[in-house]
Amino acid sequence: MNKTSILAVFGACAWAFAATPALARGEAGNLMKVTSTTKMQMPGMSMPARTQTRQVCVSASRPDPRQMLKQQKDCTISHLAQTADSLDYHMSCAGEMRMDADAHFRMHDGGMHGTIHSVSDASGQAMTMDMSFDGVRIGGCEYTSPDVSP
Repeated sequence: MNKTSILAVFGACAWAFAATPALARGEAGNLMKVTSTTKMQMPGMSMPARTQTRQVCVSASRPDPRQMLKQQKDCTISHLAQTADSLDYHMSCAGEMRMDADAHFRMHDGGMHGTIHSVSDASGQAMTMDMSFDGVRIGGCEYTSPDVSP
């Protein structure tokens, strides 16, 4: 699993808090403006933080990050704790690039805040990555669930 794959896994899990695949396509959703910041560090090297903002249509249904990982055969979710306004979980990925991550997301009036902290190892090279997410609902949209078939 390369760095791009790890970022994709993190992104999928982060959006899972607000974007669980629904049984029916074309359900009412929430249009969110989300700003994410990613910081990566390796021994002896610190990379500048990368911040991006984008709009995304997400499901209004109750999320389950395990649904978003069906295509990531080497990753599993454990210690899943979910309430009406929070989601916490641990994610482990095996394979070429091993990784462990802890995620915490909270919903608040009209938005969300979340963090993911991970430690990975690729061929003996350790890397730490911290991501933060802040989102605000800016309207409604028609949400279509992603294809997460096994």
